[in-house]
Amino acid sequence: MLNPILLEVVSSLYPQILLTTYSEFQPMLDLSKGDLSSTAAVEIARQTRENADLIARRIIEDISKKVAGEWRSDQGYIVLAQASAAVLLPEAKSLAELFPAYARSGASSKAELREVICLVPDLSVPVYARLRLIASTALQALLTVVYEGGCRLSFVPLAPRIVRSKIEVLEQMRLAVERCLAHEGEARLDILDVFELSSNGTNDPLPAAILTAHHYHERLSERSKSYLAEQRKAGRCNLRMPSDAWLISRDRALSELLNTPSMRAVIGELRGDDGWMRWIFHAASSIPSGDFDPAVALFDECASPLWNVQVLIERFRQLCASPLSGVDRNSLAGITGIDQLLKGSRERDLALRCVFMPLWIGRAIRNGGVLEWITVLEELASRGHAFLNRPQTRIALAQGRDSQGTTQIAASLALGLSSILPVVSDGVCVDQL
Repeated sequence: MLNPILLEVVSSLYPQILLTTYSEFQPMLDLSKGDLSSTAAVEIARQTRENADLIARRIIEDISKKVAGEWRSDQGYIVLAQASAAVLLPEAKSLAELFPAYARSGASSKAELREVICLVPDLSVPVYARLRLIASTALQALLTVVYEGGCRLSFVPLAPRIVRSKIEVLEQMRLAVERCLAHEGEARLDILDVFELSSNGTNDPLPAAILTAHHYHERLSERSKSYLAEQRKAGRCNLRMPSDAWLISRDRALSELLNTPSMRAVIGELRGDDGWMRWIFHAASSIPSGDFDPAVALFDECASPLWNVQVLIERFRQLCASPLSGVDRNSLAGITGIDQLLKGSRERDLALRCVFMPLWIGRAIRNGGVLEWITVLEELASRGHAFLNRPQTRIALAQGRDSQGTTQIAASLALGLSSILPVVSDGVCVDQL
């Protein structure tokens, strides 16, 4: 496996360095640039004050002798591209490996609770951008509830609440949305009067996920910014701020869609928990704000990420006639020709997204990376539909024969869909899944 080899090489070159788990190889968000990457050289550079790119090149010189593939340094990031299945598949993880409590009993009510926090911006950020942050935080909480059993959810300045089900996440999110619309002109630059991380010691194994707007963070009081910086340095939180281009780009935004009365009207039309679930996925999606139409969340259509992936799951079940429950990465091990699939197939990116979906879920929960996760989910849905739409795919699946790696691709798709099934299934109670 790659990570033990990485540790071996680093301990040989830099015996005084102890790498953190953050330096482990992770799947790339942009697969056109590579399959996996590691921040080990960047981590070493922070401690040694050496050039990260030179460190990465030293590591690559040794590791490339042990692991075949296209290796390069990308500004200090160690990148592996075009690797074989023999290298990539062992790097995948199952949900059971990433979330032992989930594997034992579904969402465990006894699990240690992580904090998920939205520092809801004030009037410095448009209302629709605030609502998108609230939705992104709610999606972060949904993932945490499903796979870790619960979380302590805060939409600052509202008081935190422990949530252990999808319904409880929706209830807390609705309160935040209502408050946001009712206090549109609020100015709030010092958050410490209403916000503080729970006191579990500086070695908290479950760092909090904090989301806010970069523009709002820059305007916070020095006292508030210093507190957040101290908590990040202590490893007690991951502070994630979507780029302002995503949140408050106005060049192409249609004011009649994104003004407050329009947003309030759309929110007022949402019906039932399923309607709010659809809204969360749409509002947290990767759609650029200039193209963002809030009303899409009122309808079942392909622009809705949740509906899109739910339809993909149903189509897969109909065409493949195989259950999704119980599928894991071990089901790929015996597939003849999987290595050929990963070497040259046009479906390579789809296969990699699916194989590494559990890792993306774990990364989202533990690093606060829900925005990267929703991007991967949208790409999986798009590529998955394209795969199932091809006549040759449908013929091969109907006749039960392999054609250009169809069996391998379908198996990887089953793995990806089974991983996200608990989050995107109809219904809102974790216990029902």
